[in-house]
Amino acid sequence: MDELLSEFLSETAERLARLDLDLIRLEHAPEDPALLARIFRVLHTLKGTCGFVGLTRLERIAHAAEERLSRVRNGTEAPTPATVSLILQSLDRIRWIMEALETAGVEPPGADDELVAQLNEIPDEIPAMPAPEAGAGNQRIAVERSIRVDLDRLDRLMTLAGELILARNQALDLLKSDEDNPFAGSVKRLSQVASDLQDAVMKTRMQPIGQGWAQFPRLVRDLARQLGKPIALDLRGGDTELDRELLELIKDPLAHMIRNAADHGLEPAEERRRAGKPETGTIRLEARHEGGMVVVEVADDGRGLPLAKIKARILEQGSATAAQIAAMSVPQLQRYILEPGFSTAATVTRLSGRGVGLDVVRANIEMLGGTLQFESEEGQGTRFKLRVPLTLTILQTLVVASAGERFAVPQAATRELLQLQPGTAELVMREGRLALACRGEMLPAVSLRRLLHLAGPAGPTAAEGHCAVLEVGALRFALLIDRALEISELLVKPVAPILRGIPIFSGATILGDGAVAMLLDPKGIAEMAGLSGASLATADPGPLRMRGVA
Repeated sequence: MDELLSEFLSETAERLARLDLDLIRLEHAPEDPALLARIFRVLHTLKGTCGFVGLTRLERIAHAAEERLSRVRNGTEAPTPATVSLILQSLDRIRWIMEALETAGVEPPGADDELVAQLNEIPDEIPAMPAPEAGAGNQRIAVERSIRVDLDRLDRLMTLAGELILARNQALDLLKSDEDNPFAGSVKRLSQVASDLQDAVMKTRMQPIGQGWAQFPRLVRDLARQLGKPIALDLRGGDTELDRELLELIKDPLAHMIRNAADHGLEPAEERRRAGKPETGTIRLEARHEGGMVVVEVADDGRGLPLAKIKARILEQGSATAAQIAAMSVPQLQRYILEPGFSTAATVTRLSGRGVGLDVVRANIEMLGGTLQFESEEGQGTRFKLRVPLTLTILQTLVVASAGERFAVPQAATRELLQLQPGTAELVMREGRLALACRGEMLPAVSLRRLLHLAGPAGPTAAEGHCAVLEVGALRFALLIDRALEISELLVKPVAPILRGIPIFSGATILGDGAVAMLLDPKGIAEMAGLSGASLATADPGPLRMRGVA
């Protein structure tokens, strides 16, 4: 593709994302002349750029949208929802043409006469706002000190920084056995510089998560009009930074949960009035940093998860008996919405179905090394909590040993480290399955030795004196290990092709002494061990706990 055209497509995509947000703001603040001037300026620039590049079809649509907005700007027309919708429709058409342009290198054939005619149409309405003050469109624009860098170059920098961290770990490991080494000071200085360089490179890939949310105000506006429900979107923590790649990967899961909340979570206005709630339902999207991870919450103040329907659906599917259901706690019952194909909706709409697809959302989040949790109170609403790492390349891990072999476990999935002791944390057999009894809870236990058929006895041994309590979505179980060695920041490499069919491994890394260690996938461990949501019916997660390595 021509370099000029490629640059145009990249810049225009950014402009369109900002225009979506500004147009929705204009709908709620029609009296803001500065906002109107900014929208007009972007449309004017877009029209001029299309003409310069020779894209006549795009230029025609942009010109018609600019003319329509010009009447609003001059005070001869009001920025009604219908006008805003029409301009948004023109932006959608521009996006569609750009997608075809990116694929074929030329504008697709076709005419936009109907859309242009609608944009040129003068509605019979009284102006709702005065003309903007003189000079409102000539505001001083701050110049950003930034340049465009190809993502492949940033990826290469990230890889080199990871290799440097690997070399640093090896150098530090050598110093442990030779503390009087004359190069100790230089190595420690190198370690600090390597850490600073890694942080700097990571920051070049970081973007405010709010940039990835640019599509959601438009999504919620369209959903509200389509469903006939007044819906407000509350965005918080948009300045929280996240790796660009991860930001792109979590967009679809977040959009799915927002559609679920709007379609099935929030009640119609009349039902909300009867329940004593405000007519306008609220969907809250919030992001924050927490414990080296990025936490994103999607919450609504709707009807919550209906327990009666969940129980009926469990019985209908044969997932549990009536006696087992009666013994389950509310959180245990609610976890069934994360099971594949589970839905409480009487009819599945084309927008969503509460529970349909949530298993896919959970799987996608866990593939990124994150977790998905939720809580719901019937009649009050539902809150989903996503935890994802800051980056996919360098991870905080817990290095553990089993049968003389070392493995790495994502620290984000590790909730607690325990030493097995009679009366405090001990192994028992329950319903034919090994379990960990600790503080009145009963968790399924998995022996890493036995699971991987490592050298030594098949069952748990005296050597397996420790366990790591791992959590993956709704699952929580104990992984039996010989001991925990250290918490370390490691560079993660893809799994070798010969091992890709083994779900227990999600990557490989090199330890400080040069030895290769496999990165364990907690979800894969649970699958290989035959654990499921039903097998945890006796375990209530309770509050999360994390103890350091002794």
